[in-house]
Amino acid sequence: MPSVGPLLARRCPPSGPHPGALVLCAFLLLAASPIALALPRVATLDAGHAQIVMALGGEASLVLVPADPLLVGQAARAERYQRRPSAEGLLAARPELLIGANPARDREWLEQADRLGIDSVMIERTLPATERIRRIAERLGRPRRGIELIARIESRYAQAAVIAADHGPVRVLHVSSSGADGAATVTGAGRATSADGLIRRVGGINVGPRPDSSAIRH
Repeated sequence: MPSVGPLLARRCPPSGPHPGALVLCAFLLLAASPIALALPRVATLDAGHAQIVMALGGEASLVLVPADPLLVGQAARAERYQRRPSAEGLLAARPELLIGANPARDREWLEQADRLGIDSVMIERTLPATERIRRIAERLGRPRRGIELIARIESRYAQAAVIAADHGPVRVLHVSSSGADGAATVTGAGRATSADGLIRRVGGINVGPRPDSSAIRH
């Protein structure tokens, strides 16, 4: 953290007969500084949400994340869980915020968090990445960092659109080695999934299973 001495000299008047005035001024300056704002202890039920928290500068705030290949070598301080965390696991990690991603799957865990006095929020993984970033940044108290990150992503989207303008849409099949429900299967990402949203966002065509068809599993 940078020294606050010069800042105090510029912003805080001499304390004179009231030495406590300088202490109060220093406290108010630090409280208003983004450097001093501590992030809440965060647990996520989705690896993508954990990556957003890290992109917003909150890697050290993650205390509980999925045991997902996306997070290998990242969020080293966070506890890992298989499938879903237990109530005991939530309490042991002492999160101050639990972020869900799948309404059908995660709702009960958010309700469990509410009963345990843990703040929770559902941010659906099917939302555009930029919207998820905006919402998570707001919950973390880092809206400015969110705006900056979204601007960089939108710039890359624009670059991709220019490259794709001279070519027809690419047909894409996204496969997962674990599947959407954590089963040990290979699953093709269908419509209304986060992978589908990303494919469509960059102008591709998702050839994964439709909602009314059987999932591709092997």
